[in-house]
Amino acid sequence: MGTLQIGSTARIELDDMELEQLRVAMGVKLRCREMFAVSWTEQTQRGASEQSVLVGPGQPLLFSFDSCERPKTDRARVGELLGAASTLSGMRIETSPKPVRRSTRTDVGAAR
Repeated sequence: MGTLQIGSTARIELDDMELEQLRVAMGVKLRCREMFAVSWTEQTQRGASEQSVLVGPGQPLLFSFDSCERPKTDRARVGELLGAASTLSGMRIETSPKPVRRSTRTDVGAAR
């Protein structure tokens, strides 16, 4: 799993393939000095939470890939992201749901 860090506001974990498509699409928008919204669903212990941030020129973005081999660019996915970025709702990041570990009776008993 790679990560996308948007300024000090958001840190999003996602697979390298989706991260590469975002890197390309966000780069295109920012080179044109355009602002756009980015949204995603974050899994917490209390359930799913919808997150959204407005990205603009001058805001630092850090793309950290899990592998040294960067995935190939999927032009269709980049096109989808660019089209979505031009709407009010903005880009939608596809995150992989992470299982939330809940304590069980065995966990509680083992802690004693």
